[in-house]
Amino acid sequence: MVRVCRIVGIHDTIQRFQNRYGSFVEEGGQNFSGGEKQRLAIARALLSKADLYIFDEATSNLDSFSEQII
Repeated sequence: MVRVCRIVGIHDTIQRFQNRYGSFVEEGGQNFSGGEKQRLAIARALLSKADLYIFDEATSNLDSFSEQII
């Protein structure tokens, strides 16, 4: 999980929370920005280890640097 979060660029954000990976996402993801929510969604999808991933506008809320990494 940590490896995937590092790859999608959400690890450092998670580390800033008091409980780190044990933290809760508030209702509506209020404790995350739009881009951070998108990175979390991508990480969750990748952790499912599916044979096929279909993304629609997966990087629409990311800056150009993060978009290139993803």
